[in-house]
Amino acid sequence: ALPSGASLDGRAAMILDLTGVALHQWLGLAIPLLAIFHLVRHWQWVKTVSGRLLGLTSASARRFYAVDAALLAGFLTIAGTGLVISTWFGLDLPGYAAWHTVHVMASVATLALVVVKVGLHWRWIVSTARRYLAPSPAPAAAGTLGPAVVPVKVNRRDFIGLMAAVGAVSV
Repeated sequence: ALPSGASLDGRAAMILDLTGVALHQWLGLAIPLLAIFHLVRHWQWVKTVSGRLLGLTSASARRFYAVDAALLAGFLTIAGTGLVISTWFGLDLPGYAAWHTVHVMASVATLALVVVKVGLHWRWIVSTARRYLAPSPAPAAAGTLGPAVVPVKVNRRDFIGLMAAVGAVSV
């Protein structure tokens, strides 16, 4: 149940219609945990780029870092406002509508940033997906003839396909 005087408008119902409030809240807890796992998995990159951010580092590393920092801020905002407006604590908030609005706006902005992040890493995503979904044959033993290993090439069509799928899911 929502706090007294609170209602769900169409923006928030975009997910709640599919999941219901309870599952939405549990997913809202799981997604930041996945983001934390991703951060821990790539912690060495974060440390390296953080140390060189103002010095010698590439423009693309700075761009990735900026998007990742904005994603961190977005996920923290979503998690914080989500916990405050959740049914778990049953808080009777006089400013519920403002908390709700910030939660929804942060969610939409963060989703847009996730799409940007996928777009920035599209070559890696496509080549990794191909490697797992259509693995190349194992190399032949030394001294025997076998098929030549051809490197995976990614092209504009792959980018358009990936971004169309990500766009459809995000809509």
